[in-house]
Amino acid sequence: MYGLTKKEYEQYVLLKKNASRFQQRSTTTFNEPAYRKKWVTTKKNIGTKEKPNLVWWDRKTNSPYDLDKVSSAHIDREYKSKYNTKTPLADLEYLQAKFNKGRTEAAIEGNLGPLSNLRSDLSIPLEGGGLEVDVSRKEKLTKQKAALPELLEKSSYWNRQNDDPSINKKPKVPNLFKSKQLDLTQIKDPENKKIAKELHDETEKQKKIILGNILQ
Repeated sequence: MYGLTKKEYEQYVLLKKNASRFQQRSTTTFNEPAYRKKWVTTKKNIGTKEKPNLVWWDRKTNSPYDLDKVSSAHIDREYKSKYNTKTPLADLEYLQAKFNKGRTEAAIEGNLGPLSNLRSDLSIPLEGGGLEVDVSRKEKLTKQKAALPELLEKSSYWNRQNDDPSINKKPKVPNLFKSKQLDLTQIKDPENKKIAKELHDETEKQKKIILGNILQ
């Protein structure tokens, strides 16, 4: 299953099968007329007596009725129920990248299959030893490893990896590795602001390198 646990691979197959739905973020189970009939039956003035602003009121959310917001919440619940995640597309991207990394590792080790081994047999020898295809695969693997931390952080596997040891036997990932937004509003001097940004960018870069090593 090339770098994935059995559970991860089953999830990968399920998510890949439904990828087009996730890209469109669509649902066929949300019934807006039924929802409005149950929860949106009256209007409420959210303005003033002088300047009234009557809007349809959603008693379930206790706020003005917002179709996009209600539909999005419904989709989140549906995804969680069917696919055990509210971020199926991000999860798929992470699992796909992890799967691809596993395939590259298998190719380097000679365990990917006859066709991959044939490429090694036909590859051009390099001056000083080694094969051109091996160098190419190792460079590819380095890039794949570098890309994984960011994909992991965007997926639901970030919290699952920390909270559920059955998902992955890798070490827990400290929260300090989560990317932080840089607030430069308190820095007035342009030169100091530039220095602060450079330091922040370098810190985030180093954190991703360290996290990549942890996840190997």
